[in-house]
Amino acid sequence: MIISNKQELLDHYASRSPKLFYQYDGFYMPAGGDDVMHPDPEGHCLMGGATFELMQGASVRVLVEPGTPTEQAVDMLRKIANWIKTDGIGFGSDLDPSFDLSIRINPPSAGYVHCAICADCIVVGAGPELFLSDVGLVCRPCGKRYAPDLARCLPAPQPQPVANWHSLRLVSNDDELPF
Repeated sequence: MIISNKQELLDHYASRSPKLFYQYDGFYMPAGGDDVMHPDPEGHCLMGGATFELMQGASVRVLVEPGTPTEQAVDMLRKIANWIKTDGIGFGSDLDPSFDLSIRINPPSAGYVHCAICADCIVVGAGPELFLSDVGLVCRPCGKRYAPDLARCLPAPQPQPVANWHSLRLVSNDDELPF
């Protein structure tokens, strides 16, 4: 589905929650750089950082501006791939300060939400939970990764009731399954 109308795009994204992405940008600057951007001898300048976007779907998405020469796009993609292969995905300690995490009391209503950082589905109940500024709840693994001191302050998660299930049986690896 291709949407080119600004209002339709805004409506399309309005129901989505912000999701963390690591953005890698490649700029072709054959005439040289400036105070911020310093291209290599081939005229390529690579930059990156953490960003929150309203996109969903692919684990990796490549956007190429129309009119970009194919050779330049391929060369910059190779350089970005080498960057990721060498340094890994993400930007290490540069990312941590960008998260404004706090502990807040979640209202007494169990339910399912998506983590504001990784978008994994989590079951929540009443009580203290980690929150990302005004975006939403944060899952325990992301809390331990980005705010370990805060995460240690939280009580152990309590099992939450499962609504609308007639029966629930926990199965261990030793149980024989009926199918």
